[in-house]
Amino acid sequence: MVAPTLGREARPPRDRKRRSIAGQYFERAPGAGGGVLADALRAAQIATHKGGHHRGEEDYVADGRRHPFAGINAPIGWRTALPDLIGADGRPSGTPQVTRTDETATLRTATIRSSACLAAGTHLLEIPEGELVDMVDGKPVLDDQLAGFDLIRPAPFAPVELTGDEGEVALSDSPIARAQIDRAATEQLAVRFEILRSTLRTNGPDRIESQLLRAIPAGLGVALDGLMLRALSAATADASGDPPTVVHEICGRAGLRWAELACIVGQNSWAPETHGTTLHVSGIHAEHSAGAPHTIVGAWDRCAIAASPEIEVLIERRDASGKLVVTAWCDAQALVPDASYFEEIGADPLA
Repeated sequence: MVAPTLGREARPPRDRKRRSIAGQYFERAPGAGGGVLADALRAAQIATHKGGHHRGEEDYVADGRRHPFAGINAPIGWRTALPDLIGADGRPSGTPQVTRTDETATLRTATIRSSACLAAGTHLLEIPEGELVDMVDGKPVLDDQLAGFDLIRPAPFAPVELTGDEGEVALSDSPIARAQIDRAATEQLAVRFEILRSTLRTNGPDRIESQLLRAIPAGLGVALDGLMLRALSAATADASGDPPTVVHEICGRAGLRWAELACIVGQNSWAPETHGTTLHVSGIHAEHSAGAPHTIVGAWDRCAIAASPEIEVLIERRDASGKLVVTAWCDAQALVPDASYFEEIGADPLA
């Protein structure tokens, strides 16, 4: 669960009309009645180079030292509806004119499906944004939501030795463990690729948008797996090569039921057993992930991933060939309030 509180922190305000990367500024794509990415693709094909920067809404300063930059920004939110690209024959195809309401997928649901950790129960949270409330000596002051992920653990009741009518109750740790969202600790996840002019002419902006809106969450889910698996590997103790021991240790120390555990098998790190159509590691349901070379057993609803509220997409025209360069990125942080609910399995002795 998220427990946001309010505090004040001085940091640069977020300009929703302009974003920056590597010191360069670029404009949002204008609406043309289509999807956000389709509009950005059309606008990027005719974008003009800008060797300068903005100091305000109407204040553009030319700077000959800056590299000429022709780019369009097209941020997409987690609730962006995705098109259905599966045709009647079950193969990827064009976008249908109508998609049933109960079959509509969003960037969020598609990312969860592509992530083994999120599908196993890890929570996906949005990093809250601060609002500009004042300017002090030319510096912005923001009301910033200091949010995090709270894990509610069982209160540790214990017998009390009574002496007469009195007894001493030992002080225990708080049953509430919290992992705070720290913007300075977030990791940036990014991808960059080219779209050739021939592809633009053959498929058109609308179809390419449909394809990108499927490719981005599919890859982002795997990247978020890697973020979480690396964090849990660093937070847990030395890996054990005996999965049955690890599984029973977690249940014993954290008070978990066997059915609450799941295993995420990282890249070539363990060979799970097959039982019919399911995978298992020492009797625990398992699933593969290409995110990172770690195999982690634990209760996945006891952790969370905080991510930017939007996936930033920058589409650039860098030369006269007509090809476009697409860059997508977001910030994310793994939140693990109590690592005792997890354990890393060591190297597979049979591998």
